[in-house]
Amino acid sequence: MRKRSGSICNKFWNSFNFSVLQNFKQMKKNIVQSIFLSMALLSINALTAQRETIPLLEGWKFHLGHSYDIEKDFGLGTGTKLQFAKLEPAGYGSHDIQATSLNLDDSDWETVDVPHDWSVGLPYDSLQNPSMGNRYGYKPVGREYPETSIGWYRKKFDIATEDEGKKISLRFDGVFRNCMVWVNGFYMGRNWGGYNGFEMDISDYLIHGRENIVAVRVDASLHEGWFYEGAGIQKEVYLIKSNLVHIDNYEPFITTTLLPDGNAEVKVRTKVYNEGFKGANASLTVQVLDPSGKIVASHATTTREIRDGESTFFEQNLKVGDPKLWSLEHPDRYTLMAALNKEGEAIDKIHTKFGIRSIRFDADKGFFLNNERVQLNGACIHQNFAGVGSGIPETMHHYRLQLLQEMGVNAVRSHYPFSPAMLEACDSLGMLVMDETRATGSTQESLDQLENMILRDRNHPSIILWSMANEEGGTQRSIIGKRYMRKMVAHAHKLDPSRLVTAGVNAWGSNADFGFAEEIDVMGFNYSLEFIDQYHKDHPDQPIIGTEVSNATVTRGVYTLGGDGIEVKDGIGGYYTPEGAYKRNKKIEQHIAANNVETNSGAYKSVQFYAERPYLAGSFLWTGFDYNGETWPSSHPNNSSQFGAMDLAGFPKDIYYYYQSWWTNKNVIHIANHWNWEGLKGQEIPILIHSNADKVTLYLNGKKLETKPMKAYGYLQFEVPFKKGRLKAVGYKNGKKVSEDEIKTSGAPHAIRLTPDKTNMIADGKDLVFVRAEIVDNKGTPVPLADNPIQFTVDGGAQIVGTHNGNPTSYELDNAPSRKAFNGKALVIVKAGIQKGRVTVTATANNLEAQHLVLAVD
Repeated sequence: MRKRSGSICNKFWNSFNFSVLQNFKQMKKNIVQSIFLSMALLSINALTAQRETIPLLEGWKFHLGHSYDIEKDFGLGTGTKLQFAKLEPAGYGSHDIQATSLNLDDSDWETVDVPHDWSVGLPYDSLQNPSMGNRYGYKPVGREYPETSIGWYRKKFDIATEDEGKKISLRFDGVFRNCMVWVNGFYMGRNWGGYNGFEMDISDYLIHGRENIVAVRVDASLHEGWFYEGAGIQKEVYLIKSNLVHIDNYEPFITTTLLPDGNAEVKVRTKVYNEGFKGANASLTVQVLDPSGKIVASHATTTREIRDGESTFFEQNLKVGDPKLWSLEHPDRYTLMAALNKEGEAIDKIHTKFGIRSIRFDADKGFFLNNERVQLNGACIHQNFAGVGSGIPETMHHYRLQLLQEMGVNAVRSHYPFSPAMLEACDSLGMLVMDETRATGSTQESLDQLENMILRDRNHPSIILWSMANEEGGTQRSIIGKRYMRKMVAHAHKLDPSRLVTAGVNAWGSNADFGFAEEIDVMGFNYSLEFIDQYHKDHPDQPIIGTEVSNATVTRGVYTLGGDGIEVKDGIGGYYTPEGAYKRNKKIEQHIAANNVETNSGAYKSVQFYAERPYLAGSFLWTGFDYNGETWPSSHPNNSSQFGAMDLAGFPKDIYYYYQSWWTNKNVIHIANHWNWEGLKGQEIPILIHSNADKVTLYLNGKKLETKPMKAYGYLQFEVPFKKGRLKAVGYKNGKKVSEDEIKTSGAPHAIRLTPDKTNMIADGKDLVFVRAEIVDNKGTPVPLADNPIQFTVDGGAQIVGTHNGNPTSYELDNAPSRKAFNGKALVIVKAGIQKGRVTVTATANNLEAQHLVLAVD
């Protein structure tokens, strides 16, 4: 028994010792991993990063060049070989091209900040060929204007001696267009596209411990679009410093998946380069921080060798419990902190914001965000606004997006990639994005631009679709288009498997489903409402979206007399002509009907069409704002479009309130007219009402006139005999008053009323305030037809960025401090300085009371 007992005992102890040994080994492994991870995480937090991203936005010098005159173009073309800059005794490159020299006296050059569009300050050319002027807004930029189509930029910057041995790059988020770049006189290269960003490694050409200079020659002689495109460094510029062993500037690539248990999986794929001259052993540590900054997940890889001149990918999977999802109402974002470690030291670090959310398109049910259906109420917009042209700064992106959101817009699209600053604004505000490349095709240039867009932008949660093209008339329904679209789609899927691909297609006639349509994931219809239902029947498995639909082509506040009655010139239809009249002898009822028929899919029809078809994901109206150029169907003296729901200054047109009525949950009512019909007492005035009330009642001077019911996605029209006083519209839901609007007969202009979008500014030299000026009478009633010239001034270290009034025929310069009111209104844009305290904005006009607005600057 003892022997057996001892045998059993030995087996027990052997088993116990083995188990303990195994547990000890596992525990040791866990402890080692835990210590390694803790050290790695500490290295993130304790890191004094070698990576720096330095904005180069202020203090650029600008001067016009010349497309063929060598002397006026600062010596470009004197025979210097661009790729071989000579070294001077001072340690700088060749200066045969004077504009690239650090020693050039540029004191007489204009000092500008970027983003910058130099064409804004150029005078209009009323004699310009209409085929150009109607497209580009009668600005003197193009091959016919050699003296104003070339621009030079210079920026001095310091590089410290301790930066020796680092990789240092310049990043341009967008230059329009065909730019050449020099650093210290050495030619770095060029970029053709006007909308894609690019980077240049300038490490080898810098002088450490001294001042350096970057010079950029921009050639805007050729256009890429059929609309105003501006000219210059139109997006942000950065200097990026990093270790030679570093994370790719576009990485990590982060995708998220919502799991059935309510948690989220976060996949991280990070490309790491070794641009040094010997191999390196490196590992990657990542932390996920929730919107409050709390660490909710982390992971560290094992160390691996990266040979010199090569790259590798690190792939990591993390789980986040009970995530806060990025949505339209709550655009919560997480932060991924990635640290590249070498020999226990963090040598590179990148912070990347991302959103945890799910997106999908369903051929029968439309678009889903976080497994909930969302109707895409979108707007197409151009990077073009009052005062700045195409050089839109960061704060202005936020302002414009907030105006759109007030209208009910939840998605935006353009005909080119949005800037990183714009996408950051969309992420933070909860605005969905269709991101589109400008260079359609399968050439290397086109594919490179597509790749640049996707690699740069794919971490933005706001982006839900990649768009490959817009109305490529010659190829969109052809075998050639089918061929190159197949390559573009395949390339997009390879770069980003998490999103689908679309294109804006004019799908007319029997061949609507040939060409682009066969290759893209989501069919994009530009207009073409009459073909959509049949297309859906023929292609039941392909999701559909309205990439572009009609809006009203109108001028804010213009209501004129027609041949046999009064025509409302705002709301639906009508064009502001030099004569100030719409050239049709039709009353308002015919005018509205004709507009829907003539444009094929007017605003009313488009909204109702997409709202009543659940299989459609939604649509993008053309456009959210008016923009310079594309004056169709008008010509000179018009220099801007009139397709917007808002004018160029961001003032809402009447149609704005139609969208707001049916795209928001607000109680909306709006009278589309004014009540200053002098000399027309007793004549019936057509009154158009936009509202989402069940019923609307009109009152004139307190007397009830008429009540009418409102249909879904509809509008109301009344005929009201004119009598001076007050016309009021009251909206009712379930028998209760929910909304009202009124228009009054005003007196003569008496004063200027200033209304800012905010009353506090940040003293950072960048913050903007948008101040609306309105002409009022002595009782404070707006004067709807006032056109008084207004002069604006500011103090307190602030400056006026520009002005506008929304008039599509105005030839006043956007960057001027004065502007005539147009239909009673004007806008001035004020930029903060770095001085804290107060800023006073003053508006004056002849024979009007001046207005002073005080803003706090913190």
